Amino acid sequence: MQCDFSDGLEVITSLNLLPKNMTERHKGPDGPRRPFPPAPPQPKLPSGWRGSLEKVTVSFFQAHVAGGWHDRAPGETRVHLDHMGLVTFYDPTLSSLVEARQETDRIRHRLEGISSTDAERVLSELRSVLMRKRGGGSGVDWGSIVRVVTERYADRLENLRFFLSSNAGTAFKDAAEQAAAVRGQLLVMLAPYITTDDVPQQLPASANARWAAAVVRRCSTTQTSGIPVGLLTPQEVRIHAAVEGTLREICRRLMLVWLEFFDVEEEGESKAAEAIEVGRRHVEELMGWLDWSIWLRCEPACGYGVRGSIANFQHRS
Repeated sequence: MQCDFSDGLEVITSLNLLPKNMTERHKGPDGPRRPFPPAPPQPKLPSGWRGSLEKVTVSFFQAHVAGGWHDRAPGETRVHLDHMGLVTFYDPTLSSLVEARQETDRIRHRLEGISSTDAERVLSELRSVLMRKRGGGSGVDWGSIVRVVTERYADRLENLRFFLSSNAGTAFKDAAEQAAAVRGQLLVMLAPYITTDDVPQQLPASANARWAAAVVRRCSTTQTSGIPVGLLTPQEVRIHAAVEGTLREICRRLMLVWLEFFDVEEEGESKAAEAIEVGRRHVEELMGWLDWSIWLRCEPACGYGVRGSIANFQHRS
């Protein structure tokens, strides 16, 4: 889509900046290679210039650095995303893309597999969003709601995964103590949604999981239950469903683990070890399904000297 940036906007500055070094070859993992994109002819330098120019590879790297400044909340505050008109290719009703992305890492998601029917649906929706009157929608701050979900569960799920890991076993005297710690972490996440009427009267709790349904419902709708659905745009309806769907899976998985740990303090070592194994599988699968970017980092984190070396490598390449 092409935009006329002169429509309603005023040019503040227009500068003839120094050119980049586009011609120098640099080394990649397989030896020397040309920069990407292909190098155009090198612009003429100012007659008084001395020394080398900034390499285009450095410019690309620093663009990623600048983008990284906005990775975490509140993110890019100068631009406000219009969630009421958000068109996305992650619409689960675009069946051709859903099928094409099966068992594929998110970083490799592309649009090659989209059908002509699904492509036309997206274009039609985009046209309707661009042509409709402003001022519609619910006014819900969807960005804050999404951020609350990740803030509420990201660190706690990581802690839970650690408590369930074999590495955590060295921090506890036995499996029973480890299981008690896991149970405590689960209770932190689920206690706000468990009423006294929910407590099962028969043990084991996993024998009849119907009592857990009300807990999962409260947990999965805690961020959306008061939103007036009738005021939502079609794009907001999609976000609403995504938030509830994500929370439902988080709460469902946590409740399945809770059923294993509900009465674990009354059981012996073998039951504790079994519950830990079941819980580990559920949490690993849940975190893999969520695939939140907040979990993508070096463990342990790189020190400043290492980060400085990376930047220096980019400068020398």
